[in-house]
Amino acid sequence: MVSGTLYRLVAKRLISFSIICRFLGQECSLMKYRLDSLSDEERASFMLSNGMDFDPVSTEEKNSRKDKLIDLAGVTNVSIIKTTFYKYVCLFCVIFMVLTNIF
Repeated sequence: MVSGTLYRLVAKRLISFSIICRFLGQECSLMKYRLDSLSDEERASFMLSNGMDFDPVSTEEKNSRKDKLIDLAGVTNVSIIKTTFYKYVCLFCVIFMVLTNIF
């Protein structure tokens, strides 16, 4: 049987995690909105000026991951050709994606 103290601690952690996930989801949406409004050059400049280390995804990799990109980014088969995707490794983001079953 789980003690009351342990139960309350786990419940608090789950509530905190839920709030953090909701907040991060909103922040990701806002960031996507901001970046979508920029041209490729403006986007690259924004990322560089904010210390974001990124690499554009090659056409070959984009084609090999097309289904995942369409699901994740909400683009179509037609728009995926003209959409520029970037690789950006963020350890916290990777943990968040794993815990929320995004991948």
